[in-house]
Amino acid sequence: MIHEHHTDYSSMAISRSMTLLSRIYDDAIELTDMARDVLQEHQPAYEGYSLSDDVPLAREVSRLTARLSQVLVWFLTQRSLLKGQVSVSEALSEPFRIIGHPHMIDESGEDNPHIPQDFRELLISSRFLYQRALRLDQLFERNSSHLVDKPRARQKVASASRAAKMTKNKSISRAH
Repeated sequence: MIHEHHTDYSSMAISRSMTLLSRIYDDAIELTDMARDVLQEHQPAYEGYSLSDDVPLAREVSRLTARLSQVLVWFLTQRSLLKGQVSVSEALSEPFRIIGHPHMIDESGEDNPHIPQDFRELLISSRFLYQRALRLDQLFERNSSHLVDKPRARQKVASASRAAKMTKNKSISRAH
């Protein structure tokens, strides 16, 4: 009975984690779509920019792209971890982490008058999203580092993930 309760707790935790991760993913995709739209909308105006205007704009476009890319890679890794497809040590490796380099949380472009206001708002939103993912990544590292290189850790995560799916399926079938 205790084991079943533990499995229910684990499956609830995984379900909550997936919900939280899905929100971050949805926000990242929404910001990506908005960035594409803003850049397309302002493309004719950008063609008239001088070199001194182009460099700061190009830097901020790169920063936005890097933030969103890191968040999406991190999300996909966390989701794969919860499904038991990658190990904790893999998920904690640098290519799959939110690193938190100072240039990634730099706010300087957010006040640049040579960058369109709607793009500056995207920069702010992307920084907030990046910082949310960074805090979650740091929390994950603190709470998971004791599982690194333990062969059963991946198996436990996968087992809890299967239990979460079974619980969800039971709830759906009961509702119908």
